[in-house]
Amino acid sequence: MINEGNMLSYERFKGLMGRASYDNKLANTNQFSRRVEAALYDYPMWKVNSELLQSQYKGNLTLSKDILESPTERLGIRRLDYVSHINLIEATMAVLSPLQQAFVQQRYFRRTPFKIIAEELAVTERHLYRIRQEIIRLFQVSFGWL
Repeated sequence: MINEGNMLSYERFKGLMGRASYDNKLANTNQFSRRVEAALYDYPMWKVNSELLQSQYKGNLTLSKDILESPTERLGIRRLDYVSHINLIEATMAVLSPLQQAFVQQRYFRRTPFKIIAEELAVTERHLYRIRQEIIRLFQVSFGWL
């Protein structure tokens, strides 16, 4: 005999299916969170590389068949792709609050530990983790990953 109290109602089933969909979105969000953090960690080197590359070519870089055949030049062109990432990061940084900007600069550009950042910004570590989530979400939207 089936106990009706243990049966899964259609509404409950729909709720669970919605939750599964939410869990999938959350898993994708976590994946993109790692990508955002990797991009922010790489930003200082992207900036240096793009400045060096642009100073070498002084803005006279043109795409031609000869350039694309050289492995070194292909690498240079790939580095120019970082310019779009740099521009996105800088545009998003302009939108952040001063506290969020300070966090990004210290955490990702200088790789300062959370504890030291919390002391310098006079906030709790828990609050920093909330700020971090807000920042990551903004960058996900900026990169078009959300």
